[in-house]
This record gives sequence, C-alpha cells and structure tokens, in this order.
Amino acid sequence: MKKKIFDSQLLSFFKNKLEYVLSRVYEKQYPELSARSMFPVSNEGGEGVDSISYEVWDETGIAQFVSAYAGDIPRADVKAQKFSVPVHRMAESFGMTLDEISKSKRTGSNLSDRKAKAVRNGHEEKLNQVAFYGDTDLGLMGLFSHPSIPNANAPTLDWETGPKTPQQILDCFKTGLKAVKVATKNRERITAIRVPSEVFAHLALTQLNANVETTILEWLQTKMKAVGVQTIEEYPEGDAVTMLGGTPTAAKQVVTYYDNSSEALELSVPEDMDFLEPQEEGLEQVIIGTMTTGGLIVFKPLAVFLQVISS
Repeated sequence: MKKKIFDSQLLSFFKNKLEYVLSRVYEKQYPELSARSMFPVSNEGGEGVDSISYEVWDETGIAQFVSAYAGDIPRADVKAQKFSVPVHRMAESFGMTLDEISKSKRTGSNLSDRKAKAVRNGHEEKLNQVAFYGDTDLGLMGLFSHPSIPNANAPTLDWETGPKTPQQILDCFKTGLKAVKVATKNRERITAIRVPSEVFAHLALTQLNANVETTILEWLQTKMKAVGVQTIEEYPEGDAVTMLGGTPTAAKQVVTYYDNSSEALELSVPEDMDFLEPQEEGLEQVIIGTMTTGGLIVFKPLAVFLQVISS
C-alpha cells in the first residue's frame, strides 16, 4: 500500500500557513506596472466567459430651427456596430516541497511568500504586456497594436540633445490635443496624457527659466488643466515603443493622449488573480495562480491619440 507523503496533520498545517502567505500577496498594492493605473479595469463577464461583446455607438442628427407648423422635424438616431473579443486564461504556478513544509512546522516559522509574489508578478507582467501590445495570435488588442487608434509624428523637436523651450514643448502638446479635436469635430475630450519616463524626467526636473523655481512640468500641468486635462503622468512603456497601429516599427518615444474613462476604453480582466487549491505532485504541493483577460477594449478609438516625439 502506497504511503501518503503528506499526512492530514501536515496538510492542515500547510493549508493554514498558505492562507497567510496568499493574504500577504493580496495585501500588496499593485501595480508597479502602468496598465492598471493607466486604464479603467473591467471585471465584466466574470468566471467562465470565453468572449466579451460590446457595441460602438455613433450619434447622427442635429437640431434645426423650425416654424410653428413645421412637419419635417429633424430626427436624431444612433447606430451601433457590434464587436466581440476573445477572453484567454493565463496561469503560472509555484511549489512548496515536503522539506520546506516540514521545516516550517518544526520551527514554527511562516512559509515564505516570495514564490507566491513571483507568480502574482508574472501575471501582472503578462497583463501589462497585453495591455500595450496585445497578442496577435490570440486576437487580443493592446494600445500600440490597435489598428484603429490614430498616430502621427509630433512637430520636429530634438528631445535628446536639442533646445526644448517651454513654448516648443507646449506647441508639441497642443498639436496632440488638436489632433483629437479635429478628428472628432470636438466631440471627444482628452482627460489624461501619458509621457515617456525619460521625457517626463526632463519636464519635472527642468526649471521654466532661471528666475523661477517652477518646473516645465508644473507650468505645463497648469496650462493643460485649462483645457480639461486632469493628469499628466509618466509611463515607461512609452520610452521604446516597437509597434504602432499593429505595425512593427523601430523603437520610438510615444506620448499617449486619451479620455481616461470606461466610456472610451477599458482593460478587460473578467477573472482577476486567484490561486487554486494545492495539488500534490510527488514531494511538492503545487499551487496554480490564474487570471483571464480580453486585452484592451477600445470603444472610442478616436478618443485616443499616439504622438511620436522621437525615434
């Protein structure tokens, strides 16, 4: 008769300590990565879904002046185009050996949570990768791989070595904002701007001029708030972008302008990070972490604009 390596007493101890380990993993605040803080996150769909359907609406019609007895009142209408995106599961696991569990029980110490955190980090890394670059083979869209999000070069400005006066920088951002207004006939608004980390550092650490302590970033934030931009923040993913509109490109620095609301776009995470029950495999208890995603769903592609500022 085969002897059970993990007796009931040891399993009970392990599961109790594992709960503590996993609670510490969930207590840690994410993200260190940009995706969750940059995009609204949606858990719509929940467990077991294999696709997410959504509609993109377009309004038509405008009111007109009419006479008291008019019979040809203008009619407003809305048209919807339906889309569907696949949902895919990711997974990663960690193991606790018999020796690790026995030693922990014998010494009364807690199990290390580093392996569980590594699994959590692995999922966040993959989610972040999908949020920006999608996965063509799986049909998942990302910010830089989405074919309907417009992009264009900024006015010529040498961000690395050339002069960058506050007015030059402001003109650069004005061009990005204007691109969205023109493309949507002022129907869409930009509420957030994400700047490559390297450029953001220059803006944050350079004084407006020698006579004031105000930095270019502080000055720029004041100017942008006047037109409804609530945040200007950095994102390292913008430093070396290798794809735009789904087409591979040489590494470029890209500023992202967008309406940071779930009406414009959202990161689909139907099943957020979870750990399954431990499974005995040889001399290990193996714990699988899993998550599902539908990538970045963009309801209003013209409410997003990618501006190439250097290559």
